[in-house]
Amino acid sequence: MKRIYENYFITENGELYNDKKQMKTYIDRYEKAVIRIDGKPTMKYIHRLVATAFIPNPYNKATVNHKNGIKIDNRVQNLEWSTQAENNKHSHDLGLNKGYDKRGINNPNYRHGNRMR
Repeated sequence: MKRIYENYFITENGELYNDKKQMKTYIDRYEKAVIRIDGKPTMKYIHRLVATAFIPNPYNKATVNHKNGIKIDNRVQNLEWSTQAENNKHSHDLGLNKGYDKRGINNPNYRHGNRMR
């Protein structure tokens, strides 16, 4: 367990604690929690807290990648720092970033058989 803010701690498995108890987290696409920093509620992603606390980032890469592609698996051994390009390539290689056919009705600009002007 490592202190990340004055009253908050994170484990290598992605469990977030305040001074008193384990914090409640929420899952949208990623697991996140609301913590108070300087008295203001702030939303933080759990995977970024784990990476910042436990994984060195000597090249100052800005993105945290989930190695197995599971966005809520926030164990330190499943995370790595990456560039956005590396993260996009990894997502494509795992088949997570599915392209789509942009012709005809699949085109976001398609309007009932009429071209957008």
